[in-house]
Amino acid sequence: MFTVSNIESTSATLSWTENGDATAWDIHLHSLEDSTFTVYTNPYALTDLTPGMHYSVMMRANCGDVSRS
Repeated sequence: MFTVSNIESTSATLSWTENGDATAWDIHLHSLEDSTFTVYTNPYALTDLTPGMHYSVMMRANCGDVSRS
């Protein structure tokens, strides 16, 4: 489950249920410009948002570099 709470004009809190053992997550934030970044805390506070801007958020577990042998 993915939840957005504490929504303010310039910030919001993201939280989710981790079904595995991930300790890092990639968050993709889409607005006028796209950005993807890795976070290491759950919940995570998004800050410095633009008031009145529409954002969509996607996240996934960051499992590291699965191509190493």
